Amino acid sequence: MPLQHLTVLHVMNDVDASKDLFVQDRLYTVREVAVLLRVSRSTIVRAILSRRLEALRVGRQWRIRGEDGARYVREQTVRSFSE
Repeated sequence: MPLQHLTVLHVMNDVDASKDLFVQDRLYTVREVAVLLRVSRSTIVRAILSRRLEALRVGRQWRIRGEDGARYVREQTVRSFSE
């Protein structure tokens, strides 16, 4: 999937919106996850190395399962103080 198609983001109105961000049965590269979350690749690699984001090693590259990406977003979501 070309990266320009991955830049469409969903507004996170609630925690379950993270399901819409990632396709569950797909493997993502570090770059693709970084583009989706609008962070640097090094931020994603740090999350992987600190075990906050589960990933698979394929040769010398990392792959992130869609369900793991969605779980990471849910765990990183901060609820507003007004809730």
